[in-house]
Amino acid sequence: MSEKTTKNSENIKGDEVSINQETGAITSNYLISTRNVLQELNKVSKSMCLAKWYNSTINLNTGQTQSCYHPAPTQISKVALSSDPSALHNTEHKRKQRNKMLKGERPEECQYCWNIEDSGDGSHLSDRAYRSADFYSRELLNEAVELGAGGSPSPRIVEIIFSNKCNLKCSYCSPHQSTTWFEEIEKSGPFRLEDHTHNDLRGLASLGLIPSKAQTLKFTESFWTWWPQLYKTLLHFKISGGEPLLDENTYKVFDYVLLNPKKDLQLMLISNCNPPKEQWDKFLTQIKIMAKADAFDHFMLFFSLDSWGPQAEYIRGGLNFEAAHENIQQFLSQTEKTSVTIVSTVNVLSIVGLKKFLQGVLALRKKFSTDRQKIWLDLPQLNSPAWMSIKILPKEFASYTSEAVNFVEANLENSGNRFKGFKDFELEKIKTLHASISENLLTDRISKDRKDFIRFFTEQDRRSNQRMKKIFPEMELFFKQCEEVANLQDGSEN
Repeated sequence: MSEKTTKNSENIKGDEVSINQETGAITSNYLISTRNVLQELNKVSKSMCLAKWYNSTINLNTGQTQSCYHPAPTQISKVALSSDPSALHNTEHKRKQRNKMLKGERPEECQYCWNIEDSGDGSHLSDRAYRSADFYSRELLNEAVELGAGGSPSPRIVEIIFSNKCNLKCSYCSPHQSTTWFEEIEKSGPFRLEDHTHNDLRGLASLGLIPSKAQTLKFTESFWTWWPQLYKTLLHFKISGGEPLLDENTYKVFDYVLLNPKKDLQLMLISNCNPPKEQWDKFLTQIKIMAKADAFDHFMLFFSLDSWGPQAEYIRGGLNFEAAHENIQQFLSQTEKTSVTIVSTVNVLSIVGLKKFLQGVLALRKKFSTDRQKIWLDLPQLNSPAWMSIKILPKEFASYTSEAVNFVEANLENSGNRFKGFKDFELEKIKTLHASISENLLTDRISKDRKDFIRFFTEQDRRSNQRMKKIFPEMELFFKQCEEVANLQDGSEN
């Protein structure tokens, strides 16, 4: 069978494809290029990942950083910051992990990727490949090798967290990431799990996760000192939180970009898309002004949504699904040079509604993706807390991921429905989810996590006057299994 690369008019920047002339099947160049990037990384070492050099998530509220969202965040040195604000990214901890990668050793903190690469037949792509492919070039790979472990590279992709201001209380979140959670724990105390307390303010404070306002101000001032230099080489800049639409620093970034247009900048923001109406309207207005001024190359709004309808509202406490859904449609219809990535942090409660979630995404694509792809999809797996990971589900739940795989395969993008079907790399990620659940084994660790799972949600239901069993009827047997192992009956201890 012959293939050809589509005409330029059919290829959109960031969404280049090849089309099989006989079948109309589409192969994403992104998937092909990501596999090629992995091969280049492996020539340096089988554990090489450019995210350790050029990707950074920086939490100014807690004074912590990480190379992506999988490893646990580590503390930024205030001493190092006093002479070099780029120490917000280039920490001694990261340098040690870079050294391991250059030597072909697997950093323990990157176990998420090693699990994926070692699963099944070993062909699944992990985020080591995807994250590196986001900004890969031969020059950057060479630069990373030349800099070695001890250099101070300027990151190309930065995610910044200015504060924990948030109007939601997502099940897997915590007080240092959400002010709504903080208020909840101040009022009702931490959750008592099997052998420890969860979201305990004293414990979080001892870890430096609830810093003083003065400490947060110090990290924020260091960022704004670094910002003009960082901005020069920055390719992707993402603002997250908390809920960033509630923080004044978000609009300070927008003002800077408007006054300093950057033609190659991918500006991004991750939101629950459910803030107070005045904040949402202010956000829309500023995006329209920046786009009209040609201040950025593209703006990507990341919409955090883990399921659909009432199940999504349960996982993300306080979410008004219909309002968020309406806001997203308003954003898609009223803004230019923009698109949306719907991010589902796949967890124990999102699997049974996965097909319905995908149906919702597909409906948005069919409505809004006309001449380019305006709705993207990401499906990262949740690792922490462990008792909300899909690893605690029985293998039987693989029937839901199998159903999702079949649905996506039946609705793949092709030459006849360009931009309105699913991408091949999205199918790959759902197959990875399916493989993860299919390989689940009951261990002592999983038994403990199931105890913590049912104890947490039993208490959450009591505090919020909700009924998980009513909202997730498909999981009734699993809930009973968890109650039995935790010695709970009907939501109360024996």
